Amino acid sequence: MLHGTAEEAQPDMRIRIRLAISGLVLASIIVSAVGVHVLWWRTAETNSQTLAATINEQIVAAVGKELETITTQARAAHTAIRTLFVQNVLGTREADKREFVFLSQLQSQPGISWVAFGCPNGDFFAAHKLGDLGLEMMEIAPVDGVVKRRVDTYQVVVDDIQFEKRGFEGTDFVVTDQEWYKKGIASDEPSWFEVTAHPVGLRPSIACVGPIDVYQKRQGVLAVIIENTRLAQFLSQLSVGKTGAAFILGRGGSTIAAPDPDADGSHQRQVTATFVGPCPSGMQPGQIQTADGQIIDMPTGRGGFGGGGGGSGGASNEAAPAGGGNQTQ
Repeated sequence: MLHGTAEEAQPDMRIRIRLAISGLVLASIIVSAVGVHVLWWRTAETNSQTLAATINEQIVAAVGKELETITTQARAAHTAIRTLFVQNVLGTREADKREFVFLSQLQSQPGISWVAFGCPNGDFFAAHKLGDLGLEMMEIAPVDGVVKRRVDTYQVVVDDIQFEKRGFEGTDFVVTDQEWYKKGIASDEPSWFEVTAHPVGLRPSIACVGPIDVYQKRQGVLAVIIENTRLAQFLSQLSVGKTGAAFILGRGGSTIAAPDPDADGSHQRQVTATFVGPCPSGMQPGQIQTADGQIIDMPTGRGGFGGGGGGSGGASNEAAPAGGGNQTQ
């Protein structure tokens, strides 16, 4: 009787052993698969972060280089014109020579938008770039006892400019009322300022502004201005993944420049905006944040920006005072 019971138990034992072995094999396969997947996932994540960091570093470098280039052009133009005035090679009241020098600087320095000169008596002279295909020369001064703005328009042709038309119109723009002029006439050396009001309307810009002295007598204030639209055009050319973008932020959290492929100096487009709340991801204005979360301080240098003193970061504070910070995501 006991012998029969043992024989009947043997098949059950075999089944249990087979099931146990099958379970162990299955568990081993599952553990191996999970282990391989985790290792692959961690490797892939590390590679993705490294690739993203590399791409962002390249973008940050490109933005910084462009800011450096544009602001270097503005400082170079300011220095060149100031030297001509100070050495009395060019008189502040020599309209023909002044117009030639201002227009030539606009043509030779593609990043700058305006070259302007304001006099203590309120007279104002400026050359203004109308996108890439046009220029205008303007003068604000009394005409028959009435202050008017004279505008000469030029078309850019191959290696030259061609005069198109001249017009006169009323204006309420007074250069001596502008903050950049007030600070510039009282200073001893060039500084960076935010400029919004222009004879043609509101156009957020940055400007390298400094006084002009001839024979120790202050003649007026020279400003070389970069409109934010020039920066917006460059930012629109940067590819940051499928949905990312690069921005230049001011110290107050406002957007100095945002990507805009249609931004053009010939149109009064306002490209600034204001963030509601703090800067994204806890980033401080004057910094660059990469897609992997790394926050980089932009180099700073001598020179103020905004109100004649504060400085607002950028590719360098002296080189790019307007660029509060660039964000790439």
